[in-house]
Amino acid sequence: MRKPLTVSMATLAAVTVAAGCSATVQGNAVPQAGAAQVSAQVDGLVLSAAEVNKAMGATDMEFGTGRDSFVDNSDQTSPHQCLEVSNMGQDKVYADTGWLAVRIQGVREPVDHFQHLAHQAVVSFPHASDADAFMVSAARAFLGCANQRYTYRGENGDPDTVWDSGQVANTDGVLAISATQEGGDGWTCQRGLTAARNIVADIMTCSSNPAHSAAVTIARGIADKVTGQ
Repeated sequence: MRKPLTVSMATLAAVTVAAGCSATVQGNAVPQAGAAQVSAQVDGLVLSAAEVNKAMGATDMEFGTGRDSFVDNSDQTSPHQCLEVSNMGQDKVYADTGWLAVRIQGVREPVDHFQHLAHQAVVSFPHASDADAFMVSAARAFLGCANQRYTYRGENGDPDTVWDSGQVANTDGVLAISATQEGGDGWTCQRGLTAARNIVADIMTCSSNPAHSAAVTIARGIADKVTGQ
């Protein structure tokens, strides 16, 4: 894996578009109704718990909650422009993009004070060009929150947390940005986003040892499944 490079928005957009392929992986869902009809093909692209453990340098992570619909944390992130950095698989981010189907899978240690957390979203679009267009939009969103501080409002009695985001990088065609929690003893979350054919891999990983670039590794692993590498 090459060392991440800080690049301009124009370069990010160019690279993400170039990463798309012309072939389309077929799905059976209807745009905006794919939550109830997620295809077996999309479901099968999520990396296994063993693969996620390897990517994160962990051993005890297990599959937890999975879902076939997006999530909405838009009222918890301030400023709103950092929504796409603060979380993955967001309903308002994918609205009106023409997506077909989605599978989101959480992976972590089965204890209250877990040390590693990963969320994988695999999203299908009608054509590769639709996935590429989403990536261009995502590059703008990542750059719009780079090197900024944002607040994530806690739920169910959890305290609010403040995060400091870093720079946007492109590593082997995977967009990445990290954010570190203030007062969190090094707890850092990384976003990884890439497109392969008509599939987008939308990843978030969190740990106190972010050197593994796990979100990038997981996103690339899903893209390799799509292309058959």
